[in-house]
Amino acid sequence: MQELTAGQFSLVHNALSFAIAVMAAATVFFFMNRAQVAPAYRMAITITGLVTMIAGYHYFRIFNSWESSFIMSNGIMKPSGAEF
Repeated sequence: MQELTAGQFSLVHNALSFAIAVMAAATVFFFMNRAQVAPAYRMAITITGLVTMIAGYHYFRIFNSWESSFIMSNGIMKPSGAEF
């Protein structure tokens, strides 16, 4: 794995953080609005909520792996030895 600048590390860090927030917000939106759709579509909305919840969980795991893969040394993000 290569060294990264703090800016490069932050760019990926922030993108993953945003993806987690979007997935969490989408999950809440779909589950909270399930009663607002026609009964024929409620199962689809439920499945959509489950899919976004699972995706959010996976993004969370990727985020944790990203954070543990690098350590700051003299302003450069160097590989920590942990697998990403």
